[in-house]
Amino acid sequence: MKSIMLFFASFLLFFSMLSGCKQSEEPQKASQDVNLPGVQEVDKAKPQAHQEASEDMAVHSPKKPIREYKIIVPEDVKTKWESVVLVFQDKQQAKSEEITVKIGDKVSLAGSDLKVVVGYFLPDFKLDFEKGVLTSTSGEPNNPAVGVQIFEGENQVYPEAGKKWGWLYANFPQMHAFEHQRYGLTLKGAIPKQG
Repeated sequence: MKSIMLFFASFLLFFSMLSGCKQSEEPQKASQDVNLPGVQEVDKAKPQAHQEASEDMAVHSPKKPIREYKIIVPEDVKTKWESVVLVFQDKQQAKSEEITVKIGDKVSLAGSDLKVVVGYFLPDFKLDFEKGVLTSTSGEPNNPAVGVQIFEGENQVYPEAGKKWGWLYANFPQMHAFEHQRYGLTLKGAIPKQG
């Protein structure tokens, strides 16, 4: 009889230890499931403009449909800024060069089959998600962004299919970046109109 009681006590002890181990493993597994592809955490320490730019990333996550926004360029921005400065990078040759392009112009990138159309410049980029509007909250280059189209030969390679404009951000060059095996293109800044 003692051996049967000892067996049951050992069994209960083993079972309780086993279930205790499973409970400690489950929270770790749940925390691993939080890292979903296409989702970026917003840093609470960032200023409001940075949070708004980060919110724009969530709009284009793989599970949400692509949304085209109305672009509103305030008059003071139109009259203040003339050109943007882009950095064109050839990863294969490990070289880069700065290219100045007037807003509204198209340029061929030397040594490649790429052409860039510069559409809009928003020096203080703001996304109003509720209204579906991209605009600039001021004429100052606090959060510069440029809307571009990039073609390789006759094919548009940036932005992705279904979108008219891709946005390059000077403060966030990795956000919605132009991705190409050989070439890179980022926004460095802008040049105001003279006089």
